[in-house]
Amino acid sequence: MLSILIVDDHGIVASGLRMLIQSYNSFKVVAEASNAKEAIELSKKYKPDIVILDISLPDINGLEIIKTIKGASNKSKILVLTMHDNKQYLQKAFDEGASGYLLKQSADEDLLYALKTVAKGDMYIQPSLLSNLYTEKDSLQKTREELLWNTLSDREKEVMLLVAKGFTNKEIAKKLFLSDKTVATYRARACSKLDISTKSEIVSLALKLKLLNL
Repeated sequence: MLSILIVDDHGIVASGLRMLIQSYNSFKVVAEASNAKEAIELSKKYKPDIVILDISLPDINGLEIIKTIKGASNKSKILVLTMHDNKQYLQKAFDEGASGYLLKQSADEDLLYALKTVAKGDMYIQPSLLSNLYTEKDSLQKTREELLWNTLSDREKEVMLLVAKGFTNKEIAKKLFLSDKTVATYRARACSKLDISTKSEIVSLALKLKLLNL
């Protein structure tokens, strides 16, 4: 069961979200926050799988605390749930590390789909924002992936590129004069930072960032 933290300063909205989410067997609301300070504190305490985050909070813009929340709980995925269909907010959300962006006027099933999407590590963007946003969507995806790649150490990047080129952990260890265990550690750490797990995802990311040619 996936744990969820709801961050919204409107009590009625938060209560409605809790009731809706807990009607799905695969999700559980562990806490609710009504401002940014509470959101950060509860993220540290519960380390939820998903944080549903409103932008309009009384103490600070919700987009400004995305990085802080992810720093407090690096496993947490951020789903921005807002009334703002502003493209600049959308860009900012993904630049800061959000995994999804959904408008409050969406249907219940859209929220469920968004939760499932971000839970498995994919990105979700409000469908109605995609009609005139295809090129921006590509840009957003690239921006996020470049940001994540740049969090890797030089050695982690080196290991991941060799994995993308088809080398096994044992072959990489021999090539870099490292132990198999050390290579496995670098690979696992890099995958965690990049929020990926399979070799195909590593190859796909390397191609998208033009670090590898077919």
